[in-house]
Amino acid sequence: MRVKPIIAGKDAERFLKKVRRNNRKIEDRGSQRKKLIRKASAAINNKYGIAMKMLSQNDE
Repeated sequence: MRVKPIIAGKDAERFLKKVRRNNRKIEDRGSQRKKLIRKASAAINNKYGIAMKMLSQNDE
């Protein structure tokens, strides 16, 4: 098992800033991906809805 050094003082502050910045980047990437997925699924649903309308109009 790896022994982790104990960080204190300014090094700890710097380390925590780095961790927070990294977490923010990861969250941004995740939210951007979710937004794109939502957009794509809405477009697919729209296409499907339009196709169904056209089919139902042809039946009449």
